Formats: sequence, structure tokens, C-alpha cells
Amino acid sequence: MSRLRTNTQRLAVCAAELQWLVVAGVAAAGLLAATPTLNHPWGSNWPMYFEAARYFWDPSAAYFGWRPPMYPLLLATTGQAVGYVEAAHWIAQTSMVVVIFASAWLARMCVGRGGAMLAALSIPLLQCAVEGAMWTNMYPPAAALLSLSAALSMALYRRPGIA
Repeated sequence: MSRLRTNTQRLAVCAAELQWLVVAGVAAAGLLAATPTLNHPWGSNWPMYFEAARYFWDPSAAYFGWRPPMYPLLLATTGQAVGYVEAAHWIAQTSMVVVIFASAWLARMCVGRGGAMLAALSIPLLQCAVEGAMWTNMYPPAAALLSLSAALSMALYRRPGIA
């Protein structure tokens, strides 16, 4: 009987957490709907990142050694199949979706479900988030990693048993 009660309690907790997750999903869908479809690169320094990505497949291409290699490697890996511009837009859009969910998660850990819903709904209202979903440089993935690390840090601080 206690096992059934435990499973029922877990289901109730999941149902309660589902509210802010659904709102974050709606916010992410709204952000992606507001992002125009571009057939050209957008953002600063994109030629350097595209050339650095090309370097992974063509050693005669220029690689700017002072640039971190993670974004060019990700761009080279995904861009080989679909094209660099399309891959860069996918990376940026995925990164902004991560920013929305991580911001909501961070707010959930700090102030509760209402704050998580408010945080998730406020991100698509920021012009920099909508434009960030179109940038073809390393800044959207950097924002995603920063927001994800802040949310994970807060989760580990608030609930150390999950580590």
C-alpha cells in the first residue's frame, strides 16, 4: 500500500511541475514563431566562425586560433549535412529554447512555479532573445550554457540530494 501511495505522490508532484513546463513550451513555441526564416547569416563575426567551421573539413581553410573551437566544431558537424547557414540558425534557435527552459527552471528553484511561468513568458518578449534565435555566431550557445549552468547550480544548491 505504501508503494502505491509513493507513486501517487510522485504523480501529483509531476502534475504540479507540468504547469510551468507547459508554459515554457508555449513560450518557446512563441519565440520560434516570432523568429523570421532567413536564408542568410545574421549577427557579428559570422564569416570567421563559418571559415573556422570549414577548417575542420578542409585544412587549407583559415582558422582563427584565438576563437574557441567548440562552436565552429558544432557548426562544422551539423553544417556538413544541411549547410552552414541552416545549421547556424538551428543552433541559435535550439539555444534560445534552452535559455527559456533554463530561465524558467532557475526561477522555479528561486521563487516557485509562478515565477517560473513569468520568467518563461518574459523571455520571448525580449528583442535580444528573438534576434538571438537568428544569430549565426557563438553567442546564442554561450547564453544557453550560461543559463543552463545557473539553473543547474541553483538546483544543486536547493536540492543537494539530486547530485
